[in-house]
Amino acid sequence: MNKPLYLLIGRSASGKTTIAKELFPDAYITNYQYNHDSLLDDMPKDVSVSDISKTLTSVGFASIPSWLKPYNVLSNGEKMRVDLARAILESKDLIVFDEFTSVVDRNIAQVGSFAMQKAIRRTDKKFIAVTCHFDVEDWLLPDWVFDTNSMTFRICEGQKKNRPKC
Repeated sequence: MNKPLYLLIGRSASGKTTIAKELFPDAYITNYQYNHDSLLDDMPKDVSVSDISKTLTSVGFASIPSWLKPYNVLSNGEKMRVDLARAILESKDLIVFDEFTSVVDRNIAQVGSFAMQKAIRRTDKKFIAVTCHFDVEDWLLPDWVFDTNSMTFRICEGQKKNRPKC
């Protein structure tokens, strides 16, 4: 069964963040607190270490030595993946992630988008990626897209759930 995965996309200052915050204020991922010497200790307390490690790996953050570091020393790309994993591990049914892939180079963004969509589809979560980067759509394989440039909505039916050919 496919799990819903959505894309809110458009150029900078086109209203994406305003729409996301207005429609989904409780699901908007922002400013997680990371206070421990190991990012593992900042993950939800009711989740097993096994589930934490599986989720970190599923979003493309499989470096066990890096799991033992504090969040503040990670690269921007690593921080993004840790935030995504934490969002998946929390009890919320809907995750809205603004500036999705904005802090990583475009190759990492595409591969990360593919890993993310696979990780989300294995859960019962719904995920809305909010981004100005159109290059991730083919990799994220969203079920629907709302484009704030044209103010158009489209349902993406019949997509293969495989990595695009480069």
